[in-house]
Amino acid sequence: MPMQSGRKRSSEYAEAYRAFVSRWGAAVGPFAASWDAAKGLLYPDRAEGVLKDSVKRTNLRLALLIFGLAALITLLLAMLAMLESLGLAQYTADTMAEVTGIPAQAEDSTVLNAVAFHQAAMYIPITLILLAAHELLVFGMARATGGTGRLDQQLYLSSLVSLSVAFVSVAYLVLPLPCLNVAAGVALIIWSAYLVLYVNTKAYALVHDLSFTHAFVINVIPLVLRLTAIYFISSALATELGIPISVQGA
Repeated sequence: MPMQSGRKRSSEYAEAYRAFVSRWGAAVGPFAASWDAAKGLLYPDRAEGVLKDSVKRTNLRLALLIFGLAALITLLLAMLAMLESLGLAQYTADTMAEVTGIPAQAEDSTVLNAVAFHQAAMYIPITLILLAAHELLVFGMARATGGTGRLDQQLYLSSLVSLSVAFVSVAYLVLPLPCLNVAAGVALIIWSAYLVLYVNTKAYALVHDLSFTHAFVINVIPLVLRLTAIYFISSALATELGIPISVQGA
């Protein structure tokens, strides 16, 4: 009897473990597939195929999660880049102080806190709100001009693009470095433009069964409005927080 009881208990443990693995796979699998798809969009020769495969796995809840994750990743990278820039500036100031004998000026913590708050506000709530408005406007324009796609399909593919943009944002960490900042800035602009103007347009064309030119137009119009809004909101918020103009442009 004890032997049978032990075998039965082991069988129950094995069954529970298999059930746990199955549930874990069901929960993590879609996210892992989306993560891989976002990486695949970085390659021009694979982007269209990745979009066609991904639209079959449309998941609205996952799309919203990915949008938030992409914004968080970008914010963290921007914060790290800011800390890196401050560290380099402090090192330069300390070095100059040793050479000249003039004490280095201490960083103003009030300004640093204001800059950190500004970045957090811009990258999380404001950018996400404007991105939502962008997607709704694209959807409305697409449907009004003959598009046939669903909003959840559009949002899911766009969320993959936003995650790809977050991956590219790792270039932020190179921007503070002398000699490498120009190359990093150019690479960041090119990859971001490729993802936003080409891949996202491909996604809209696929979802709504539109030509690339048609989809490009309904992508660019809301994009220009969104970038304009980001510029003015960012400038107004920075001024309200008392961030110096020299720091705003940095």
